[in-house]
Amino acid sequence: MTENKHWLKEGDPVVHISNLSFIMTVQELVYKRQEIFCDEKEPNAQFDVNSKKLKKKKKILIGVKCKWMSNETVNYSSFHSRELIPLSIANKGIEAINKFIESR
Repeated sequence: MTENKHWLKEGDPVVHISNLSFIMTVQELVYKRQEIFCDEKEPNAQFDVNSKKLKKKKKILIGVKCKWMSNETVNYSSFHSRELIPLSIANKGIEAINKFIESR
């Protein structure tokens, strides 16, 4: 099982960094699998004969699909994780938001 390194989870209420009053819900975390070059210290690294380098497969977060209601219609859009702020942080005010942004 892969450990989730992100603060985001499906069903979490979030706001966009440019519109803190517009509440959305995380629908899905979108990942892609990619092979990356690494060193021998990385767990699960395997030697690739063709490139003569160590490689490992990694799951990379490429977007966050969110949903919201507008005029009785459900809308969906994808965002970069750095564009989103948890609603619980946004409700605490601008200082909490700035601290959250700086901590990433």
